[in-house]
Amino acid sequence: MNTALIAVAVSAGCGISDTEALPAGQPVRGGLTADSGSLLRVYFVTPQGTWPVSRPAAAGDRLQQAMDALLSGPTAEERARGLDTKLPTADRELRATARRDGVELHLPWLVRDLPHVAVSQLVCTAAAVPGVGEDAVVRVFEPGMGNTPWLVECDGNGSAKPSAQKGSTNKPTGEGSGSLGRGGVL
Repeated sequence: MNTALIAVAVSAGCGISDTEALPAGQPVRGGLTADSGSLLRVYFVTPQGTWPVSRPAAAGDRLQQAMDALLSGPTAEERARGLDTKLPTADRELRATARRDGVELHLPWLVRDLPHVAVSQLVCTAAAVPGVGEDAVVRVFEPGMGNTPWLVECDGNGSAKPSAQKGSTNKPTGEGSGSLGRGGVL
C-alpha cells in the first residue's frame, strides 16, 4: 500500500510538466564582472578595519584611476553603509606608477602623519590593481625624504605590512605606531 502511494506521489511530481530548453535571446553584454578586468578595488575604512569596494574602470592607467577613486572618498551610498576614509586632503598630487616588480607611490604626505589604517588604504588599493600581480611590493616615497622608499605589502586582511623583500626599510607606518617593531611587525 505504502509503495503504491509513494509511486503515485513520485509520478505526480510537483505538478510541473517536463519541457525542453527554450531560446531566451543573446547573453547579457557589457556588465561588470570580477573576471572582466573592468573593475578596480578601492579600500575604505569601517570600524573593523579596511573594506574593499569595486569601482568601474575606464581604459587607461588603472593604477592612477584607483588612487584617484580612493582620494575621492566613498560615495554617498558607501557612506550610508558605514564606509569612510582616513586619508586627509592633499595639497599635492599622489602619483602612482606600476613597475615590473610592484608599484611606486609618491605621497603628498609624510607617512608618520597618517593613521596606520590610511596607509593600509593606500597600499592595499595600489596592490589590488589588475595587472600589478600577487604579493605586489609597494614602494612608498614621502615628500622631502630622498629616493629611499620603504617597501610595504598588503596582507590578506587588508592591512599594510613591511615587505620581506630584501632592502626593506624600517620607517614609521603611521600615527601612533612609531617605527616597525622587532621582526617587522606593525
